[in-house]
Amino acid sequence: MRRSLTPPPQDPRDVYSTCINNTHRVTFAKLALAEDDVVDAADQFEAAAQKQALHTLAHLGEQPTNRLDRERLAKVYDGRLVRTSGPGRKTYDAIKARSAFCPLCTIGTVSTIDHYLPKMKYPLLAVVPVNLVPACGDCNKKKGEHAPATEEDQTLHPYFPVQTLFEHPWLVARILPPTADRGMVATFSVTPHPKWPPVLAARLNSHLRVLELDTRFTYAVVSELSAVSNLVATWTTYGLARDGIHRMLADQAAARGGGESLNTPMAALYRALAEDGWYLNGGWRSAVEHVPSEG
Repeated sequence: MRRSLTPPPQDPRDVYSTCINNTHRVTFAKLALAEDDVVDAADQFEAAAQKQALHTLAHLGEQPTNRLDRERLAKVYDGRLVRTSGPGRKTYDAIKARSAFCPLCTIGTVSTIDHYLPKMKYPLLAVVPVNLVPACGDCNKKKGEHAPATEEDQTLHPYFPVQTLFEHPWLVARILPPTADRGMVATFSVTPHPKWPPVLAARLNSHLRVLELDTRFTYAVVSELSAVSNLVATWTTYGLARDGIHRMLADQAAARGGGESLNTPMAALYRALAEDGWYLNGGWRSAVEHVPSEG
């Protein structure tokens, strides 16, 4: 599902000092006092992320204690990093340009930046580069103000990947035959490797739940599901039977699921189609639900 990205090379102190440059004299003085705290928070974030322990940073959410100071720090992002004329805009554009496709879901196009730990809850991290992830609008909106309270509640961070997630298929699609109320659909869920610790399985489910990827993936593969059925129909005109269809779909699954694409929805879809007996035995002739139900 998620692709990894190397962490942004920008130095947190340089980014912060650039962003607050040329602010009003009084505002600058107050923001400058927080510079060392911002850098320290950035160091703590990276150390925790390396250990897959970003849930342990709740204490940073309590800093600074003064409400006005918190609001002032959070506003540095919108007013000084995102704004087109802002002094930090080059950093925003550089981070956003690190990936064309959203690394959180793989199905959306990057159009914004998401704070792994939300800026309103963690204002010291508002412009810290490793807390800023290129994302699609849907992922940014769905994730909202989510901040992990436990190890299991952590969503996946593309700058700090869990490498074992690229070694085994864990995103699983299931083909549902049509009913009286809808056509054929594909649903998605997590089936972790049996040797993985329970906490990793919980994190995968948190990632799906927080970003609502189970429903979003179902919508994303509708056109592909229709296209595959048309393709299978063509294969049968050339004499391909059940075993041949299975091999062709398995080849498609392997081609689409190489490397970090192993757990993308398209790879999971083709794996499911290749192994689904109902589909291989003629279920592919069924109409696809073009407006999948969310139930």
